Amino acid sequence: MREQLSRDLAYAFRTVARKRGFAAMVVVILALGIGANAAVFSILDAVLIRPLPFRDARRFIAVWESDPKKLESTGIWNSWRDFQSWRRESRTVEGFAAYCWASAHPVMSGRGRTRSVFAVPVTPNFFTLLGSRAALGRTLEPQDKMGAGLAVLSYAFWQTEFGGAPGVLGKSVVLDHRAYTIIGVMPAAFQLYPKQMELWRPMDPADSYIRDSDEHSVVVVGRLQPGTRIAAAQEELSAIRANLNQTAPDGVPQYVPIVHGMQEDFIWLTGRNLSRSLILLMGAVGMLLLITCFNASNLLLVRGAERRKEFAIRAALGAGRAGLVRQQVTEALVLSGLGAALGVGLAAAAVRVFVNLNPVALPPGNPVTLNARVLLFSAVLAIVTTLFSGLIPAWRVCNTDLNEGLKDASKGESASALNSRSTRVLAVLENYHHPRHLMLNLLALDRMIARGGKPSGLLEGAPG
Repeated sequence: MREQLSRDLAYAFRTVARKRGFAAMVVVILALGIGANAAVFSILDAVLIRPLPFRDARRFIAVWESDPKKLESTGIWNSWRDFQSWRRESRTVEGFAAYCWASAHPVMSGRGRTRSVFAVPVTPNFFTLLGSRAALGRTLEPQDKMGAGLAVLSYAFWQTEFGGAPGVLGKSVVLDHRAYTIIGVMPAAFQLYPKQMELWRPMDPADSYIRDSDEHSVVVVGRLQPGTRIAAAQEELSAIRANLNQTAPDGVPQYVPIVHGMQEDFIWLTGRNLSRSLILLMGAVGMLLLITCFNASNLLLVRGAERRKEFAIRAALGAGRAGLVRQQVTEALVLSGLGAALGVGLAAAAVRVFVNLNPVALPPGNPVTLNARVLLFSAVLAIVTTLFSGLIPAWRVCNTDLNEGLKDASKGESASALNSRSTRVLAVLENYHHPRHLMLNLLALDRMIARGGKPSGLLEGAPG
């Protein structure tokens, strides 16, 4: 079996090498389809498939609140009072943490020009709950006190403000005339929503949202107990909030909690229709791949019609139809493999351009890359295109009367094999490679299709 496969592959490569122009056309067509799918899938993978880079990321939730009469249209942050109640009473959630970025823009001074920075207050257990470690130094820890003058820098802030100096630990950054001692720097890959966060400090009892416990400006995240579903957490937190509503002073809004997966929440915050748009885009490039497979299949049909005499001779020498089909599928596999390799290269270039230009806002978490999953996806596409573009032409050619191919009438039969409109178009694309001849022939074919008649005005012979 292995020797037979080796012979088939060797013969397929020799056949492809003899018709380089034809092979190049098929490979480019397939590369465009596979490359477009691989590039879009890499974005889809980063946004919707890969979990966030946190410990037990699938178990993380984000909690919002809403007016019960407008659940589908409104969503607000949480109050400090609600956060404290959920952390104290919940049994379905292993742990809660909170941060506030609504008004996290203190003025930094003492480092050249004075400017506003994105410094986010967090509960001391925030990084521990996420399972995130510092790249340099340490993060805030649960034993750190609320209001402690400590700061953890983002990687980008460390680079821009401190030049990436490893001696930054122990230095201070002054925010609103208060000094915060730098204890750590987060890795470059660490991101939350919004991505622009520059540093983190412990929440302070003097912060307005803690002094006014009904101010709704606290972002709450939690990690579910193992095996717990979001629906169970939703039900429990709703019951806790209902008890709070009964004891709340008159005039305090009667909100209800809304629980989402954290990844889903980041996607929603980035773009309300982002998930739907990516799925539709994936469907569109999937249709492009289908079209490229159809075109490659027609090209292979044209090539098969030209080789009917060859197949007939091989059949007369003892080659069975199954062997002929296998050989043509092997040739299609070689072409699809080359197309997939070129397509992955095109996808890598497209992803690099996409990342550099950043034309669409994507949620924080995972970078868009050509990882192992994307490469596996491309390999699967190569197999699919092999079956689609190779099996059908092989079956059609080998199920005709191959003995007729031994006759000199093969010219007329080849013409009949090319009688479909799509096959005639692809035949012209195969035989006329020069741009000027190709354009003239396409115009002639367009006139033919418009009249519904036979082609006229095609250039005779290949260009010199």
